[in-house]
Amino acid sequence: MGGIIAVLRITSLGAFAYFLVLTGWQLITRRPTMTVSRTGVQIGKTSIAWPQIARIDDPPIGTFVPGSRSIQLQPVDRYGSRALAITHEYALDLINLAAWLRTLHTQQSHPTDG
Repeated sequence: MGGIIAVLRITSLGAFAYFLVLTGWQLITRRPTMTVSRTGVQIGKTSIAWPQIARIDDPPIGTFVPGSRSIQLQPVDRYGSRALAITHEYALDLINLAAWLRTLHTQQSHPTDG
């Protein structure tokens, strides 16, 4: 019984150290970054243009696993491109972010003259 607890302590200490170093590295290198512009959405080096977005999916409700909640920007070309995921690292309120992105998507996809 004591051996199992020791293994769990070492494993959890290793996981904690990994996430601490990863978070520190992201803060030092100013990552993660998300840019929303007139041309589209960019996360790190991955981007998708407004005309290439077919739909913006809400994050699933009722999932409590960290990192499992994300907004999915689904591309028009489902077979040639992958969906762009926006996780909680980029915004605390994913539901309102999804609504705002949908509004921008509508404005950028169907600009009004005037």
